[in-house]
Amino acid sequence: MLSCRRDVQQLVFDTIGLTHEEAQAKFGYLLECFELGAPPHGGIAFGLDRLAMLFAGAPSIRDVIAFPKTAQAQCALTGAPAYVADEQLQDLHLAVRQDGSKVVAAAVAAGGNGSS
Repeated sequence: MLSCRRDVQQLVFDTIGLTHEEAQAKFGYLLECFELGAPPHGGIAFGLDRLAMLFAGAPSIRDVIAFPKTAQAQCALTGAPAYVADEQLQDLHLAVRQDGSKVVAAAVAAGGNGSS
């Protein structure tokens, strides 16, 4: 089960080598929720948002969900999508490149640089 206490989650971040600044930049929204008393849920979701959509007769779940993504697929709560460090991209064998007017992430072979 995931931790629902900020101090315990910070110990996890310390253990995996994230500095307090990195943890705040990447997971600040989560740590703030823990300070406000986010309940533990153990990964169980009941789909109440979908039921609320059906009962309200709403055409979209975004009309009833607490933190919907915007039309540009951005999250107001978490700030996603966010900057990803080059080291993380290398660890995952991904490269970010401009493809016409879009920025895309592309898988690269181990040791490759993702340029084409």
